[in-house]
Amino acid sequence: MSDGWTTPHREPWYSMIKECQDAVDRHTKMYLETKDVFHLNQADLIRLYMCRLKEWICKNESDSRDTIE
Repeated sequence: MSDGWTTPHREPWYSMIKECQDAVDRHTKMYLETKDVFHLNQADLIRLYMCRLKEWICKNESDSRDTIE
């Protein structure tokens, strides 16, 4: 039974998304410790990537549902 979140389009990306979230956390922590703006910029880039990935996944899920219906 699907929980509503797990779909064939999302499942292959779960572990990588977790790694990205961990990287954002690490860069944020490093920025707070060092005030090195590099870490803020890298966290922002990773967030942007994750937003684009989410959009792509949702679009593919939507396209897939449209094809089935």
